[in-house]
Amino acid sequence: MKAGHTDLKTPVNRSSIGDVEKRLQVWIDLEVTVVIDQNNNVETCRLDVHLAFKMEKNAPFNKRSGEETKPIPAIYHEEVSAASAEPSTSVLMILK
Repeated sequence: MKAGHTDLKTPVNRSSIGDVEKRLQVWIDLEVTVVIDQNNNVETCRLDVHLAFKMEKNAPFNKRSGEETKPIPAIYHEEVSAASAEPSTSVLMILK
């Protein structure tokens, strides 16, 4: 029998249809082969530095993916207006 498997046997003894009393017998056979031990080891758990760095590196992408998408012309107009406000970048955005 597998761990966690329940064998449910239900014999039902009923007398005639007119009889009000009914008996129900249920046998449950549980076989436990594994005991799960849960230790509260938060204090002893070490931080995975590489995982923390990777999550920190991906944080801007996750934030950006949560934003509403814009059409390309709207993004272009925002960039053009921002570039024309700064004289140093206005030369880079001129298109012929």
